[in-house]
Amino acid sequence: MKHIVLFDIDGTLLRARGIGENAFKKAFQDVFEMTPSWESINLNGRTDPDIIDEICHLMNGKPQTSRENERLQERFIAHFQTMITHHENFTLLPGIESLLTTLSREKDIVLGIETGNLQPTAHMKLARGNIHSYFQTGGYGSDSRDRKEIVRIAIERIQAQSAFPTEFSVTVIGDSVNDILAAEANFARSIGVSTGGITFETFTAKCTPTLLLSDLSDTDSIVSFIKAS
Repeated sequence: MKHIVLFDIDGTLLRARGIGENAFKKAFQDVFEMTPSWESINLNGRTDPDIIDEICHLMNGKPQTSRENERLQERFIAHFQTMITHHENFTLLPGIESLLTTLSREKDIVLGIETGNLQPTAHMKLARGNIHSYFQTGGYGSDSRDRKEIVRIAIERIQAQSAFPTEFSVTVIGDSVNDILAAEANFARSIGVSTGGITFETFTAKCTPTLLLSDLSDTDSIVSFIKAS
C-alpha cells in the first residue's frame, strides 16, 4: 500500500520566528500606509489569506478589495524574500532531517506539504532549511483559506502525479488543532506534535489526534506508525 504523508511547515518542520509578522507589517504599510497591531491575532494553524482578512477588518472595518488583496500578497512575498535569506531566528525542529531522509527512502511513502503559507513563501522556507527537495507538491494558503480544503488539494495533487493506486493511506503531521481537524475531515490519520506550543491537553480537548508526540525525533517509531495504516 502507498502512504501519503503531509507535513505542516511552521512549528512542525521548522521555526522562523518573526519573519512572517515583519513581512506582513511592511506589506500593510506599503498598501495602506498603516502598520497593524498583532496583539489580538492568533496565528496558530491559520492560513495567510485568513490572517490578511482579519487584519484588514481590524484596521479598516471592512474587507479589502480584490486589488488591495493582490497588492498585499505581492508586497508580502517580496518583503519575505528579502528577509528570509539572513533571518537569524530560523531553525529546523528536532528530528526533521533524519525523519525526512528516512521517509524519502521508503518506496511506498510519498511526502507532501499542507500549509497555510502562500506557495512562494512556503517554498522559500523549505529552501532556506535545505529540505525543499523532499517535497514535490502539496496544498497551500494560496489554494484556500480553509485548512481542510488545503489537505484535500494536497492529496489530489499527489494522486495526479502518476498512476496512483486506488488503496492508500494518508497521515497528516502538524502542530495545530486545525491540522488535526483537517486530517479528520479527509479521513486521514494524524500526528499532533507540540513543537508549535500547543499542549497535549489542548490537542485532546479540541480534536482527536491518532498519535501525540512532543517532537519528531523518534524516526523509527514514526515510520512504523505511518506504515501500520
